Amino acid sequence: VRGGSAACLIAVNCEGVEYVVLCDQYRGAVGEVTTELPGGMLDATGAFRGYAADLLTTKLPTTINLTSQYTTDLLHLIHPTPIPTLTHPLPKSCDEGVRLILFRRSATPTELASISSALEAPPSTKSIPHMTFRLVKLEDAIQYSDARLVAACYLLKKILAEGDPMTVKYEI
Repeated sequence: VRGGSAACLIAVNCEGVEYVVLCDQYRGAVGEVTTELPGGMLDATGAFRGYAADLLTTKLPTTINLTSQYTTDLLHLIHPTPIPTLTHPLPKSCDEGVRLILFRRSATPTELASISSALEAPPSTKSIPHMTFRLVKLEDAIQYSDARLVAACYLLKKILAEGDPMTVKYEI
């Protein structure tokens, strides 16, 4: 039993096009590098914590703020009544709940290029050299096999199709 985990969909809107941050890292359980949402654990307050969150905050300290005041629970955006914060991907064999978190902001083309360059720069730490980040269009992100990524992208596309209610917090 590890407790709750988080997958964070970091979306950047530039001139009407949505981009998302993806993480590539080696996963021993499947024996290959996978492309997925940045993930981590939930702290006692329910905030996204862990190596990916720390590394993203280090790479983009003034651009991406993953503290709870700037993130939104994706499930709460689409469901009008209170629902469980954590979903269980496979309840019969996994007791770890996952929270799907959204951080979303707008950016100019210059800012988008800066974000992309910062994400693709090699990590300054040697602790997990196999974790890299990149920015891709939302429509291209769904091709990867991470179930959390597919679900989060679907939920964001649903929210955007319904008129982009600005209950999603922006940090500008």
